[in-house]
Amino acid sequence: MLIEYDPEADALYIRLSRAESRHGEVSHTRELDEQRRVDIGEADEVLGVEILWASQGFTLAGLPQQREIGEALSSLGTLASAS
Repeated sequence: MLIEYDPEADALYIRLSRAESRHGEVSHTRELDEQRRVDIGEADEVLGVEILWASQGFTLAGLPQQREIGEALSSLGTLASAS
């Protein structure tokens, strides 16, 4: 799992696997709500999660690998206020 934060855009991207999709790219993106999007690969595998306005807080409910994402964020400290 790789977590990238862009402070200028206030966007958080969580790559759930270091492995790329079968074809190396996102096939489509599923929007969970205005703030959260999930990138899906060619073989319907979840590649990553994008969270907008991350510094304002966000919920992990409904995200794939919710527990693992929560643990990874809490290890960062800064954005650990996600619930």
